[in-house]
This record gives sequence, C-alpha cells and structure tokens, in this order.
Amino acid sequence: MPFRALFVSIVAFSLISCDPNDTVQDAPPDLSAHSRFIVKMKPEVGLFSIGDKAGYLLSKAGTENRVEAIDEEFFTLELTTDKAAALEALAQSPNVAYIEPDPVAYALHRPNDPMWTSQWAHLKIQSEQAWDLSRGSETVVVAVIDTGIDYNHPDLRANVWTNAGETPNNGRDDDGNGLVDDYYGYDFANNDGDPMADDVGSYHGTHVSGTIGAVGDNGIGVTGHAPRVKLMGLKFLAGNGQGQVSNAIRAINYAISKRVKIMSNSWGSGQGSQALADAISRARQAGILFVAAAGNGGQDGIGDNND
Repeated sequence: MPFRALFVSIVAFSLISCDPNDTVQDAPPDLSAHSRFIVKMKPEVGLFSIGDKAGYLLSKAGTENRVEAIDEEFFTLELTTDKAAALEALAQSPNVAYIEPDPVAYALHRPNDPMWTSQWAHLKIQSEQAWDLSRGSETVVVAVIDTGIDYNHPDLRANVWTNAGETPNNGRDDDGNGLVDDYYGYDFANNDGDPMADDVGSYHGTHVSGTIGAVGDNGIGVTGHAPRVKLMGLKFLAGNGQGQVSNAIRAINYAISKRVKIMSNSWGSGQGSQALADAISRARQAGILFVAAAGNGGQDGIGDNND
C-alpha cells in the first residue's frame, strides 16, 4: 500500500458531514438487526448521576440487559432479552434523546515500506520543501486513535507521548482521571492502560504513527511528515482491525481531556453515527484538528485498503 499524506491532508470524515449542525442520517436507522446500541440522554437529565441514568435505562430496557457509561450523556446498551420491547420503551422515553446502533469501525490499510525513499507521499507532496519551513514541534501532541502504537519501536520511541501525571506500571490511577497506568495513552478495546499494538495484524496504528511522526535524522528507518511531534496512543481497534464506535468516542473524549492539538483517525465504518458526530463536534469546539480518512471505497461510509 503506498503511503499517503494522511497527516497533512485535511479531509472530511466519511461518516459525517463537515458542518456539525448538518443532519448526519437521512432516515432513522433500522435497529432491529442490532443488539448493541449507543444511547444519548437529554441534557435536562444532566443533574442526575451516571449511576442514576444507567439505572433508569435498565428500568426501561430490562435489568437482564447491560448498560455502560461512555460519559455523562452517552451510554452503551447491550440487549440480550426482549429487544423489541426495550427499544420501544427507550424510543418513547422523555429522557432519551436518541438511540442508535453501535457500529463496528475498521482500519483501512496495513503498514508497508520501511525506507524513506520508498515513501510515496513525501515525493508526491514535496515534503522536503515543507521541512525547510518546519518539521513540527514537540509541543504538538497528535492522538493516534487506532490499533495502538508500538511505543518501543526504534523509529517512534523518542516521539511517543507520555502522561506526566501517571507513573507507569504501578497499578494506580495517579492522575485521578479514572484510568490506571495510562502512561502512553489507553487501550479502550481491552480497557487497560497499555495501548501497545497486539500483533502483526494490528500494526496499522504503528504504521500511521510513523507516517505522522517517525523520528527524522536518526539514521534509521523512515521519517514522518512532522518528525518532531509527540504521538499519543489511543487504541480502540483490536488485533483484527475492528472496534466499536463507542470506544472510539471514549478515545476522543480522552484526547480532548488531554488537550491534544490534532487527532488522527484512519478508519471508517459502513454506517453513520450521530454519537460519533457529536464527539467530533466536541473536539472541534475544543480547537482540535480532527483528521480522518474519507471516500476510500468510492462511496459514503465505506473504507478499503487503498487509502
């Protein structure tokens, strides 16, 4: 797969419109074929605790089903019993803003050439001319929301972001953000503090990180488009390259809380998500550049291996 200028190409995300006020879905989604959903509570119930809201959702959906908070407004819901009745009760609830399927997202490509002279994008976009002006800055943190980062990689290690408020591998939540050992970022796919790529099948995030910010002028491997930035590992795609959009939202929320400058999102889904659009809007309102893949499959919402 040829390298493309993911980092420097500002493209519209294929699952949403460019304007956060635009309508994301032309028609209500068909919920009947799904068992996992994202539920948004209305703002007027904001005074209640997360636990109260979760309990309320279970009272509507049935206590045998499962509810988990994404944040104070959004919840995931897994329906294993009485799905039709639960969906009808939630649709009629005055406290629920909307309910939608929790789509599966997937990585769009796999890593390739290890040598800078083989990096097609640098020649295509004339990176050398840009480097005469700037090679990036270590004060700029890019959140790589993907399959994880090999933070021990010799061509990435010096540019990997670390959480100054966290002591690694001590089993404690040192910075009080509710996450344990999130020193290099966080693994939302497995709900732990280690965003390391799982295996060969999940090196997508490491490849993307190298395209963005592999260390330059170190005499090895490749160089990134911005070889001095810091790379935050936020994993939500598992080793098979797939992950739930709800976990992508958690990753976005984490990056917002850490005040990153840029988010890299080299993934897509065949289905739109209002909850994801809302999360992206929050990122944009926080002044974050949200960079994402778009149109790789030649149609809305579809990605392929040719980006």
